[in-house]
Amino acid sequence: MTSISEKHNSQTLGSDNPPPKEDSPYSNVVITEEQVGVYKLLIASSTAPFSIKKTFEEVKNAIPLFQKLFLEIYELDPWLFALFVGSRLWGSVEDAMMMQLSSNLLRTIEAGFVSGRPLVSEIVWALLTRALSTAIVAHFGWYNGQLYTRLQKLVTTHFEIRLMKAKLNLDVPTSLDATSTIDVSSYAAWTSFQAVLEYIMSLVTAFSQVIVIYNAAKASGSPAFFLTCLARPIFTQLVARSIWDKVCYAYASNADYVKMRALATLASGDYREDVLSGELGDWIIKEYSKCRDSLSEIVESHPFFHAFQEKTSVYDIISLLLGDLPMASNIENVIVDGTIAYPPCFGEKRKREAQRGMSFEIRNMSFKYPGSKKTTNALQNIDLSIKAGSVVVIVGSNGSGKSTLLRLLCRLFDPSEGEVLIDGHFASSYKLDSLRQATTLLSQENRLYPLSLGQNIALGCVANADNDELVKDAAEKGGAASFIKKLDKGFATVLDPKLYPSCVNLYGDKEHPLYKKMKALEKKVEISGGEKQRVVAARSFMRMNSGRIHFVAVDEPSSALDAEGEQDLFNRLLEAREGKTIVFVTHRFGYLTRHADLIVCMKDGAVLETGNHDQIMRKDGEYAKLYNIQARAFAEDEALSAPPGSKTSL
Repeated sequence: MTSISEKHNSQTLGSDNPPPKEDSPYSNVVITEEQVGVYKLLIASSTAPFSIKKTFEEVKNAIPLFQKLFLEIYELDPWLFALFVGSRLWGSVEDAMMMQLSSNLLRTIEAGFVSGRPLVSEIVWALLTRALSTAIVAHFGWYNGQLYTRLQKLVTTHFEIRLMKAKLNLDVPTSLDATSTIDVSSYAAWTSFQAVLEYIMSLVTAFSQVIVIYNAAKASGSPAFFLTCLARPIFTQLVARSIWDKVCYAYASNADYVKMRALATLASGDYREDVLSGELGDWIIKEYSKCRDSLSEIVESHPFFHAFQEKTSVYDIISLLLGDLPMASNIENVIVDGTIAYPPCFGEKRKREAQRGMSFEIRNMSFKYPGSKKTTNALQNIDLSIKAGSVVVIVGSNGSGKSTLLRLLCRLFDPSEGEVLIDGHFASSYKLDSLRQATTLLSQENRLYPLSLGQNIALGCVANADNDELVKDAAEKGGAASFIKKLDKGFATVLDPKLYPSCVNLYGDKEHPLYKKMKALEKKVEISGGEKQRVVAARSFMRMNSGRIHFVAVDEPSSALDAEGEQDLFNRLLEAREGKTIVFVTHRFGYLTRHADLIVCMKDGAVLETGNHDQIMRKDGEYAKLYNIQARAFAEDEALSAPPGSKTSL
């Protein structure tokens, strides 16, 4: 049975597009599709006979565009432009010049043999001339590389700013269009300029070499030699397959390849906390390996460049293996793994411990983020005791250290100073994998994985990822089920299908039939911030289905939810509190603190007050101030929204 988490998001091309009208300029266009490795390649070709007139018109229309591009680059730095073009011009004739000098040297040597007397001075002069030319060629090659780097940076920077302005001016509907998601980089302007320049220089090179070959053939009195030299390049040009003069479009159509790229994204630093707290590392490696195995015989290089085999020097390979690889293999984690499995008991005692949650004892703990430039610690001299099975709410103003404290409880970081004990043992003595199996972190980041919504929820508990009923149950508890059911593909929906599209000669030509097929590709799906939070919350409820969770860490999970959604989420979490210690970090705590066994009020990285709501309110300190501010704001909002003459109450 195919589970929710494994259903692939099929891609359609909209093959039911109507054909072009008879009088359309594209009535003779035929679109062919072929699978090139992991990519689907669509090429638009014309069935109309070759027309010199049409070709001339196309070239004529393209010349003003080339002129505009060259003029714009010239105006950036005229001297640099002139030097670069001049050096490339020299490079285009240097082969012919060296051929001529070599030919002169050989003729001189041959003449000496024929005459029976060595022409020493002539040979020495020919050798010196060739050596000098070689030095000049080498110098210009080096100089051209210097100019290349400078001009490339100048051009790409210029067009990068232009593209940024163009992208910033896009309206929302246009930005969501599939055709607008194709990345046009500033480097494209440079490659266009370089391609045109290289083409012009190749004509100069060909012309100069033809002259040299013609002179050599004329001197030898053998026209066949001239024709033989030209046979191969002419044949190559006639039979070579090129897509650069066609209209084409490509996108990744292999589901395993798309999934593999998504998994590689998951392994990046952006998802570090989710991967660690959700124990996704082994699953990512396993799934990536499965995808990689399925692609072992399939080409992954881009179809536009498939014909060109990448050339990597032996030196570069050895440098990579001996340089980067050992460094990557020897990176050691800062957080040291322990030796004790959690929970640290067995048999009946373990069952009793599992029913009461995780306890914490913090002793004189201070913490500073690695690499922080701040002169003060993020946490300073924290002393705190959290009983197993309790509901704790950590409150405080922004920057008070609430989230930092929660992350140390999850052991995403270790304290800089002091101690953290979990169930009577030092936190550092536990095996990280078993400790994280007993923990779930519901974060404020609302970070969705680049997978289907079903997989986003299912990965809360990898062991049960194939259980559709548990996924749906978690979606209900997280509040995500209702909006997911309204989507066309439901749990199989991928919000941002990574098809890596690219095209040639298609930008702006909206009437082209291939453009219409491109628009029919699946588009990015936008959901609200609150809906994203519900999916993340559902993932946490899925994790709780493992039956191994002793500690639930909740860090501002409702910032994008309305008051009703927030209260519903908190109620669901409280309903699942049996056998768990729940620690909430929140800035909207009026409703939640009434259910708290312990409130921890923080400011500037320190714990100011602890106790339940009544105890801490009597202190009339920081917590009372924050609570009263929120109470007044709530009362004012309720009064403004209430009908005239009605009574309001907190």
